[in-house]
Amino acid sequence: MTSKYSSDSPSRRHPMTWRFAFSSPAHVIATFFGVGVITPAPGTWGSLAAALVFAAVNAALALSPAAWAAVAAVTFIAGAYASERTGKDIGVHDHSSIVIDEVFAIWMALLTVPDSLGWQIAAFVAFRFFDIVKLQPA
Repeated sequence: MTSKYSSDSPSRRHPMTWRFAFSSPAHVIATFFGVGVITPAPGTWGSLAAALVFAAVNAALALSPAAWAAVAAVTFIAGAYASERTGKDIGVHDHSSIVIDEVFAIWMALLTVPDSLGWQIAAFVAFRFFDIVKLQPA
């Protein structure tokens, strides 16, 4: 595991607050509407929230893979800006509460599996495992 999760991580010395998470549109995006503030394991909470949004949007709108790709592209671009801005504002590059990268990535993972609960759970578990372990060269 990386130092991001260690007890002396900068994220632990500079904790995210709800007030900070909602103090700027960039912070709202970077924390996925504040989900990144939830502890422990903000990345897991962010991934779970994103998976639930994915399921809800698919149930309500049945977006095509091309439409999801467009949503993901916008999320990626907005998330990159928001993550950079939020990291600078809180003073920690890649703060653990910045979970928009998990949102984008879990949506991409969920697009690759059949639209069934079992496959989606398996994709979620595999995604979290590999996101936490961070096998090289990732």
